Amino acid sequence: MIQRHKFARHALVATASLGALALAMMAHDAAAQTAEVAAPQTDDTAEVDDIVVTGFRASLQNSLNIKRREAGVVDAISAEDIADFPDTNLAESIQRIPGVSIDRDAGEGRSITVRGLSSEFTRTRINGIEAQASTGATDSSGGVNRGRGFDFNVFASELFNNITVRKTASAETEEGSLGATVDLRTSRPFDKMGFQGALSGQYGYNDLSQDWSPRFAGLISNTWADDQIGALFSIAYSERDSLEEGFSSVRWGPASADGGFQNGAVLPNAARTYHPRIPRYGSLEHSQERLGATLSVQARPGNGPTLFTMDMLYSKLDSTRSENFLQAWSLSRGADQGGKPQVDIMSFEIDPDTGEMIYAQLDDMDIRSEQRFDELETEFKQMTFGVEHEFSDRLRFDGLIGRAESSFANPVQVSAIIDRQNVDGYSYDFRQNRNLPAINWGFNVADPTQWSVVGPTGAQPRSELRISSNFQENVYTTGEANLAFDVSDWLTLKAGVSRKEYESSSRAFARPNNANGSPALPAGTSMASVTNLLSGFGRNLDLPSGAATSWVRPDLAALQTVWNYNCNCDTGVAGGDFRLIGLNGNPSTYGNWRDVTETDTGAYVQADWDTEIMGVPFRGNVGVRQVKTEVDALGYSNVGGVATPVRGENEYDDTLPSLNVSIEPMKDLIVRVGAAKVMARPPVTVMARPPVTSLVPVFTLSAAGAATNTASLGNVELEPYRATTYDLSVEYYFAPEALLSFAYFYKDISTYVQTTT
Repeated sequence: MIQRHKFARHALVATASLGALALAMMAHDAAAQTAEVAAPQTDDTAEVDDIVVTGFRASLQNSLNIKRREAGVVDAISAEDIADFPDTNLAESIQRIPGVSIDRDAGEGRSITVRGLSSEFTRTRINGIEAQASTGATDSSGGVNRGRGFDFNVFASELFNNITVRKTASAETEEGSLGATVDLRTSRPFDKMGFQGALSGQYGYNDLSQDWSPRFAGLISNTWADDQIGALFSIAYSERDSLEEGFSSVRWGPASADGGFQNGAVLPNAARTYHPRIPRYGSLEHSQERLGATLSVQARPGNGPTLFTMDMLYSKLDSTRSENFLQAWSLSRGADQGGKPQVDIMSFEIDPDTGEMIYAQLDDMDIRSEQRFDELETEFKQMTFGVEHEFSDRLRFDGLIGRAESSFANPVQVSAIIDRQNVDGYSYDFRQNRNLPAINWGFNVADPTQWSVVGPTGAQPRSELRISSNFQENVYTTGEANLAFDVSDWLTLKAGVSRKEYESSSRAFARPNNANGSPALPAGTSMASVTNLLSGFGRNLDLPSGAATSWVRPDLAALQTVWNYNCNCDTGVAGGDFRLIGLNGNPSTYGNWRDVTETDTGAYVQADWDTEIMGVPFRGNVGVRQVKTEVDALGYSNVGGVATPVRGENEYDDTLPSLNVSIEPMKDLIVRVGAAKVMARPPVTVMARPPVTSLVPVFTLSAAGAATNTASLGNVELEPYRATTYDLSVEYYFAPEALLSFAYFYKDISTYVQTTT
């Protein structure tokens, strides 16, 4: 399908930064410095201590050092990098790593793609344990992340001091990724001993939304008792308001679909002629507030062989979205909804190369104005506790337990539509601009008297008032233990066990008659009293001459006064049932009620070496990981309009060998080779409308008794994605803070999960 859209964003940012202010100054140091300044110099040259300057250059070298000393293919970014970057969130920091791209949502990074594989194939660990953060889209696509992908926009980049992307597998790294494992680590007090502090601030102005956006972050840390115990606290806060404007076709469809045009015979080949399904102007207003905090406590009793670390992370992302659309509705609807079969083609032009109807003048078109409002809330909480102990110079232990919980809520989602039916003289024209057509709506869209609310007993299409709410929760609980033994000064043997439980739960509620229209306006209520004017549209879009820059839209607050649609009740008038119903009698929500629990038990052995062969540095690791996955899935099928629970179970085992080799045939030239078997567990939910619950064995039949039925069935016995991967990279560190590299990878993916009809 072809989709046309154009959005304009302009931002002017004014930044006032206090920087990373080093506050590690003790009173006696200040006094000593004062005394030194006052002391007279006996010669022309004064001796001073070393002055160390840190910043972007130092952090760049640190990132390259991390990459250089690893056996596998790894890229990293350090705290100074993140502090120096004006990134909005964590996703936009991660995109600075080679091979990583991001998907943007409302102009801000949200999820990542590594080596062409989406976020569903990438694992994310925070402070050593796997985690998942879910949000809802803040653009016109809407939708809730109910899958395995990680939404990085939940977090401010200032909360983390190191990001590592592991592109090759090793036995000691938990399974579950085809693309990469992303390790995020927050700051800890033992990273820098003594008293430390940092503070930064920024104030940005967006000239399109005409709003100011504050952002600040702070960190304070200290160690006590001869550096035996330490604590660190950091906080980050930001607000952001933005505005998106543009045109969208909402995909292109064949002219023969939905019953075809009333006089479709005028088209030479309707089945191969395509038109925009819902050509529309859109104005989307976003407001966002992000708060994050970390707390870390570390202890090394007696400065001995045991280190205890407790990390806590909290983040909250609250957003609102207001969508406003002026749209032609008939081209995406059938005869039973007053759609395309009622439309007359008056004139047209078709691109002979593409079959696109790039110009059309149409009569009997239905025009709609829509306003939708959403509240979106994400709360993320994580706590981990780790211990490291050295039994001797050669034997070491580390263990970790933790829990990460992400709760998403879309408690308010309301959309109202008003109509102008059977409009003559409507036209669209892509001939001058393939992305932003000239549109003649056929009437004065800025005049409220030209619009109406078509109640539940009126002609099709009826006006609509849709109300719903959605919820998603993801919980990871993890425990692991590892041993490392230095057999010699060049060979280390490692072994470990782990157990992880993943819980994914979703819920949804909706007005049962969302598709059955809205109430009629009470007698004597004017359209002017329940609408307002959207104005100033397209001032940065370079709209075609004569384009509408203002139009009437529903006023949700005024309609609430008239209809009381927030009552969660049946008001007793026609079309006035505003109850939000889930499993108890609303089949449209059944697909969003499901619980999936996965329990993964794993063990591994690995050998690491770092030596020389004939004077050539030679290091690497080889190992094997064994893992068992147990799945328990619960969902609800629609049986005669009744939500009927359906449960399924499955288990599977995987043996995952891996090898990473790194050699340095000449100074500063490193060649790496990797090979491994990897796996990624199947999707919990496929993003679709309605969503397909892949792992839940729910049977859904649409439009029973209709001429064309469709059915879907989940499958709890899905095998994971499995792949054999090969990597080759050549890295040349030709100068300080510099790298020239080449990387090649090959992935042979089997047991691919598909959705079939």
